[in-house]
Amino acid sequence: MSALKYTIVINDQRFTLLRDQIICDAPNYFTAFFEGPFQETSEGVREMTLYRDPYLFKFVHMYLSGYEILLQATTSPVTSRKRAGSKICS
Repeated sequence: MSALKYTIVINDQRFTLLRDQIICDAPNYFTAFFEGPFQETSEGVREMTLYRDPYLFKFVHMYLSGYEILLQATTSPVTSRKRAGSKICS
């Protein structure tokens, strides 16, 4: 059995998230949209389109993939793999 997949389209760039990824940080916008009490949920919708910055969404995607996002005031965001025992999505 394959894992349930959702597609997030950000300004024509496609990102795939697994159900496990979106529920690890629940409640959030994705769990509300895909699993909440909305018409999209009852219709089985598995794609969401957002008009946001795809560069920034890459960091959301990495966070939900288990990376810790480290923001530094003087540089671009960097990532590191989660440390054992931390409460970051994996």
